[in-house]
Amino acid sequence: MTQDEYELNTYFKQQSLINKYADIIRELYNINVPVTNIDDIVSKIGEIVKYDSRCYGYVEKKKNEFIIHVADNKDYRIKNFSVAQQLGKIFLYTDFVLDRNKFFEAKEINFKDSYFKQGSIDWANEFAGAFIMPKDEFRKEVNKHIDGNTIDTKEVAKYFDVTVSTASWRGKRLGLFKD
Repeated sequence: MTQDEYELNTYFKQQSLINKYADIIRELYNINVPVTNIDDIVSKIGEIVKYDSRCYGYVEKKKNEFIIHVADNKDYRIKNFSVAQQLGKIFLYTDFVLDRNKFFEAKEINFKDSYFKQGSIDWANEFAGAFIMPKDEFRKEVNKHIDGNTIDTKEVAKYFDVTVSTASWRGKRLGLFKD
């Protein structure tokens, strides 16, 4: 196996794990699709979202809570995806789900000591896509909106309550859409 084949194989394994993990998280917290108001979901987990026009997105850890800070975008669908990205950082890069107490006992959040190391591929984005647009449901919705060689991405986006560009990105990540 060449280095390129190895890296591609590793990518697909990690992508598959993230899709499964997003399914588990939704099941664990009883989250239904479409995800229309992610603030309610973050509250279910027992945490807080704050919006700020000067913010690009980060997680702040307090004694017994975390606060997700994201940009106050006018489009709620973009805000939802941004919050889902920050949840991805928490769920993928920390031990929050496995040991919530250990997560809060730590002095700071360390997003780098995990299987999904941050690097050239942003796994938090992958998680956000999988969380908001589950793979199997996404495929089913795409199949409903195929006409010959054309997919009505607008209808797929409408179902998941995301932007057309977000639905297109997810379709490309799953290998269902071409560039």
